[in-house]
Amino acid sequence: MSTYSHRLLILKALTLFVVFIHTTNSYTFSSYTSDYDAFGLKIAGNDQLIVEVLNSDANYNQQYFRISYAPHNNSSTNQQCFTTYKVAESLYIYMVAVGRHPTATSVFFAGEIDDGISNDNGSTFIGILNTTSVINCVGYTYSITYLTDAYYHQQYFVLGIEPRGQHAFGITEEFIFVYSVDSSSFVLWNSNETWTTSHFMPTAIVVQNASFIVAAGYTDNGLLDGTNTPVVYLFSWNQSNKPPLTIISNWTYVDQTQQYRSTHSYKMSLDINDATGQILVGIHAINKIFLLSVSVNNQLTQLSSRDNGLRYYGYGKGVAWLNDSIAAVLTNKYTFDSQTWISSNVYFYEINNGTINSEISLFPNIQASLPDSFSSVLLNIVSTPTGALIVLDQIGNILILLPTSPGYSPFLNQSSTSPVFSMPAVCMPGTYSSHSGVDPCILCPQGTKNTGNDTTLCSVCSSSTLFCPLGAVAEVNETALAHVSQAQTYPDSPESTQFDDILLQNMFTIGQTGPHWGTHCLIISPLFWALIVSVMALVIITFMCVLKFFLPKDPRSKKWQRGIRRVFRQTDLVGEGEFWVGGLASFSIMVLVCFAYAFSNLYLHRYPIERLTTNSNFACDPTIRNAKFTTSLQSLAVPVTTDEQNMFNILNNQQFTVHIDFVNTQIPCTNVAVELLKGFGQSEIDLAACSNEGSILSIAFVLPYQGITVQIILNSISPIGGLRVGMSGDELEIGSYSMQQLQFYEPFSVPASTLAQTLAISLQLTKVINRTEPLSDSGEEEYSALWIPTFQVNLNEMFLTYNDYFRYSNLTQTTLTLTVSETAFFIKNVQQPIAKEADIIFYCLLFTIVCLEIFGIIFLCFKLLVIPMINFVAKRTCPTALEVSNDDKEKEETSPNRKKKKLDDKFHELYNNTNTTADYF
Repeated sequence: MSTYSHRLLILKALTLFVVFIHTTNSYTFSSYTSDYDAFGLKIAGNDQLIVEVLNSDANYNQQYFRISYAPHNNSSTNQQCFTTYKVAESLYIYMVAVGRHPTATSVFFAGEIDDGISNDNGSTFIGILNTTSVINCVGYTYSITYLTDAYYHQQYFVLGIEPRGQHAFGITEEFIFVYSVDSSSFVLWNSNETWTTSHFMPTAIVVQNASFIVAAGYTDNGLLDGTNTPVVYLFSWNQSNKPPLTIISNWTYVDQTQQYRSTHSYKMSLDINDATGQILVGIHAINKIFLLSVSVNNQLTQLSSRDNGLRYYGYGKGVAWLNDSIAAVLTNKYTFDSQTWISSNVYFYEINNGTINSEISLFPNIQASLPDSFSSVLLNIVSTPTGALIVLDQIGNILILLPTSPGYSPFLNQSSTSPVFSMPAVCMPGTYSSHSGVDPCILCPQGTKNTGNDTTLCSVCSSSTLFCPLGAVAEVNETALAHVSQAQTYPDSPESTQFDDILLQNMFTIGQTGPHWGTHCLIISPLFWALIVSVMALVIITFMCVLKFFLPKDPRSKKWQRGIRRVFRQTDLVGEGEFWVGGLASFSIMVLVCFAYAFSNLYLHRYPIERLTTNSNFACDPTIRNAKFTTSLQSLAVPVTTDEQNMFNILNNQQFTVHIDFVNTQIPCTNVAVELLKGFGQSEIDLAACSNEGSILSIAFVLPYQGITVQIILNSISPIGGLRVGMSGDELEIGSYSMQQLQFYEPFSVPASTLAQTLAISLQLTKVINRTEPLSDSGEEEYSALWIPTFQVNLNEMFLTYNDYFRYSNLTQTTLTLTVSETAFFIKNVQQPIAKEADIIFYCLLFTIVCLEIFGIIFLCFKLLVIPMINFVAKRTCPTALEVSNDDKEKEETSPNRKKKKLDDKFHELYNNTNTTADYF
């Protein structure tokens, strides 16, 4: 390469270097005039005045201060003044500051000359706006001091004012200065004279007194990678020292896992508790706040910390002490990747014994929401010595939350414009406030109530059985949340669905070992009474045996025997009149048969179950029914029968009335509106009924059609403890089709929670078709139907805990969205009789024959086995007692069977002639 080429490259490099230096040193502020978060705090305040600096008005062509004087209240528009920057140069003001307890109503400010060529030396300045305690919007004077040393634009510049307003302390990246008001002296020195080992970028400063100055910012971590470390310095000031500002101690955030590369993240917040000296530090880049204290040897010590998760950043954008134990923390949520804003809130924390406890409330909240003209993006907060909180939004609006007395909370007029001052509003029923402050009234804990008579405390509910939820306004009986349901489990078919099995089971059991066993089962048992008759028969048999064997010669004995045999032979159903003992057994048979006929007749009429009003007392099981059941789930897409379609049509035309009870609230009926939501818009639905009695808001309205979505809007912020949703519809009967009356209620409540302001309930209705087959073949099928509900809700979203209530409840109304729809299936229940009339008759006759056959078998066994054994034993023990008597012969001669003997009965005749025991029976 030639020498000329080398010279040309060097010339180009020098040209680029010069351009780079010029670009770096030149700075204009046209793009920052409407950025109220650039370079420093644009608001300041104490108990005398509140000031805001606006580097441009709405038309971006005028710069001015807006000052509001005490007493601060909602009518402070007459206490406001506006003054422009009355200097020759065009100024851009970084920040504004005031002393917390000033001896004069002065406003300090600092910034740079905005002339488009700010690379000139002497562009940085500090100024004082002198006002008077008497409002005089034209009597302002300015005092501005320019820094004449060779300092260019300062990206990081903080200004702190000594509480009495006598000294101003400024710290930048390149220089530090102290300005004394009384002597008008200005002391300035290079920053490297105070810290020589690192590069410090100040982002916040607070001055408690001349010997207690705290500054926060970032230092170069020495890695040369563009990352920095958060640090807090504690200074003391002595004007006789060189330099007069000396570092006493420092605190460094030691977790270096976070990387702070974006200049947007290089911001911290500070505030000092006037009473305890504790320091609250916010590092919103890591979503953390820290509580520091100064030890006896003047060392900064961390007491506790609190974070807001790692998903976002912005927690601790601003911090402010409101009193000795309450602090406010501005929480912005930004995404790490795109720095997209999500939300802004101010959390109020109770700090005791060096611990940052859980948040007690937040702003905006349900009782104090942002005015309509305000941006939702909040930039910073500042507190006054008496506990007022000044909030700045993204477009330069400010609002001032003034502390209220116990029993009150701040309230903001939604139509107000900046600056907006809060008004005291009495705590609504269900809430209370026991201390002064800017935080809202809090909900009464569960088990307590506040009717609104005394809003400084909540009283304990008289009974634990009463409904006293979180934020209760009264004691409400728990019946207000009673569950009413028409849905019933369809009965299962009995274990046996064959009538012959049922008949035999009920005839031949004395009692059951299950839940129905008892005296009743014994008394109605057919077998029990058959046994009673059998015992009586045994008594008669015993009597006949006594006459036969112990009084064989007594004429009266023989007479009694002949008479008894003659009578009971006539009732012998088993042996067809052959045995008088068979006549005795026939009485047991008749008992069983009579019970069987009576049972069958009563059992026949235990159908259908809808018409049964009493128990089945004729059986041991009182639930016995002449019915069997089947149930199925069927899709509505499958075609149904004509009869089922007729039932569907009746159900589809049923008119619904919705009933909603808001339990434990004092919302009046005048604040209720119901709107019908349609695809093309919405329309209002008139209330059919509305009342608020006993702290229960009850409303009712008729739905114009069945598949519908409605919104119930309650224009009130009063808490609601519970909810009960129901529906009703008239019954209708057309021929064999019957539509049942609709009436159900579903309660919703969660312990230690209150109803959310936005909630949704999905109500799905399912058709239930009941088909009842006739008892006789000539009968007609009957259909009955009703709707059964299924509620789909998420109770975790529907109800809020104490912390969630203040975090998510910031609307001015409660909106309940109710969606009514039909499921894609229906339930089909079929009821059939187990036994019809013809079946009953057949099985009763069959039972009679079975009984006769059973006893016939018993007698046959008795005749072939038992009697020969008795005869054999009798011959051995008492042969004379078995002589054939005249009565026996008479029996042989008069027996009908004897007259009808056939040739094949010769053996039987021979047997009877020789077997005297058989002749006797």
